[in-house]
Amino acid sequence: MKSKKIVSILLVMTLLVAGIFTGCSKNDKDTDADKADNSSVTENKKDVDNEEDKGEGKKDDCSEPVELLWYQIGTPQKDTDMVFEEVNKYLKDKINATVNMVMYDWGDYNDKMQVIVNSGEKYDICFTCSWANDYRGNAQKGAFLELNDLLDEYGQDIKKTINPNFLEGSKIDGKNYAIPVNKELGAQVVWNVNVGIAEKYGIDYKKFTDLESLKPALEKVKQGEGDGFVPFNADGAWLKAIIPYEEVLPPFGVYFDSNDPKNTDYKIVNMVDTPEMKQLAKTMREFYQAGYIRKDVVTNPDVEDINKTGKWFINAYHYMPYNEISDSTSKGYKVDVVPVGKPTVQNWSTTGSMHAISVASEHPERAMMFLNLLNTDKDLRVLVGSGIEGVHYEMKDGRQVPIEPGNENYQVPQFAMGNVLLTNLGPDDPEDKWEAFEKFNNESVPAPCLGFWPDTSNIDNELSAINNVKEEFEKIIFNGTVDPDEYLPKYIDKLNKAGAQKVIDELQKQLDEWKASKK
Repeated sequence: MKSKKIVSILLVMTLLVAGIFTGCSKNDKDTDADKADNSSVTENKKDVDNEEDKGEGKKDDCSEPVELLWYQIGTPQKDTDMVFEEVNKYLKDKINATVNMVMYDWGDYNDKMQVIVNSGEKYDICFTCSWANDYRGNAQKGAFLELNDLLDEYGQDIKKTINPNFLEGSKIDGKNYAIPVNKELGAQVVWNVNVGIAEKYGIDYKKFTDLESLKPALEKVKQGEGDGFVPFNADGAWLKAIIPYEEVLPPFGVYFDSNDPKNTDYKIVNMVDTPEMKQLAKTMREFYQAGYIRKDVVTNPDVEDINKTGKWFINAYHYMPYNEISDSTSKGYKVDVVPVGKPTVQNWSTTGSMHAISVASEHPERAMMFLNLLNTDKDLRVLVGSGIEGVHYEMKDGRQVPIEPGNENYQVPQFAMGNVLLTNLGPDDPEDKWEAFEKFNNESVPAPCLGFWPDTSNIDNELSAINNVKEEFEKIIFNGTVDPDEYLPKYIDKLNKAGAQKVIDELQKQLDEWKASKK
C-alpha cells in the first residue's frame, strides 16, 4: 500500500475491508459406554488434525461471517438474548462473528458438558477449570484444542495482558488448552474475622498466626456468647491449605518452605500420613469437643444462615484483594482478614476459571479472536458481564450501580466471564482495586511444581478408589467429629490398600522426569 502506483480505488477498497474486519489479522471405572464416548473425542481430534493439515498456512481473514457456540456455567438469565443481540452487533464490526451463549446451571454444568464432550457434539467454546468440566482430564483425552499457535496468531493481546504465570501454570506437557481468566492469581489462606465480636471481647485478631493461636480467643467468645453461637465456622477438610505443601493429586503433594516456595526436595508424600496433618486433625478434635465447631458441621455444610445472623467469630478462605470490603457489604457487618503465609501460584489457582476451544470447533481461529477480545476489550467485557447500560446498570461518578428492576434479569458470574480486571468498579470498591490485584498477582510466588500435570492413565483405578476413601474419612476426621487417634490409622490403612504407594511411585517418576526437563 506504500507504492504511489497503486490506483486509488484499490486503496479505498482495502481500507474499507480493514475497517470492517479489525482484529482479524495477526497483529490485531471404565464401561463400554465410556470407551465409546472417548473414541468420539478421539475421532473428532483426528478430523480436526486432518483439516489442519489440509489448510496449513491458511489464515482466517474474517471475510465469512460465523456463529460461535459458547457453553458457560451459571444460572440461566432472562435477558441473555437481549444482551447478546448487542454483543453481536459489536462483534460484527470487530471479527465478523456472532456468539450464542448457552448457560447451564451450577449443579447441571458438569453432567451436561460430559455428555456434550463425549458425544463429539460440535461447539466452539466452553467454561472449564480445576473444579468444573475437568480441565486436565478433558485436555489429556483430546477434547480441547491445543492453543499455543492460536495464541501466537490471534491471542497476542491476551499474552500481553495477563500474568504469564497464568499460562505457565495451566500448561499440560508444555501446551495450553484453555485461556485462564485474569483474576487473583495466588493462593493465600486468610483468617476471616467478625470484627464486631473481636471488638466486643477486646481480641487483637491481627496477632493470629496459626491454628493454635486461635484457642484463647475461641474460648473467650464461646464463654461469652454461649449456645447457638459458632466460634470457629471453618471447614476443617479445607484447612489442609494452611500447611505449606503443594497438592499434585490430593492427598499427594510436595512440601515447600513457606518463605521460599522454591526450596523443596520434590519428594511426593501422602500428606495424610505426616506430622502436620496429624496435628491438624488433633487440634480440630479439640475445637469440636470444646464446642467451637458446629455439631452438624459434616451433615449440614450450609453456613448461609450463620452468615446472615453474624453468630460466628472466625473462618478461613483463599483471599483476593479487598475481599473483606465486598464481604462486609454483602453480610451487612464488618469483617476483616489476617494472612496465613504468603500467596503462592499453584496449578489449581491458575486454572480456577478458564475458557477452552473444542477440538470439534469449525471456527477455532474466530473463537480465539473472540476470547482475545473478551479478555482485552473493556467495552465487550462489561457488556458480556454486566449487561446493557441503562437497562441492567447505570454509571454514577464512575461507579457501576445496579438498576432495580433490571439487573436481576442479567446477573452472570463475573469471575467466569473473562478478564475480571476490565470490569467497572462498584459503589464500595477502592479506587486502586485493580492495581491491588496486579500487585497481588505480581507478588505471588510460583510453587515448585507449577506446570506439572501428571498423566494418570496408569493409576486411574487407584485414584478412583482413593477418592472413595477420601469421601469416607476427610470431613469426619478434619472437622473433629471423630477421634483421630482411632480414625487416622484407619484412613491411612485404607489409602494404602487402595494403592497409595503405586500412585506415589508413578507421580515421583513423572515429577523427576519433568524436573529434569525443566533444567
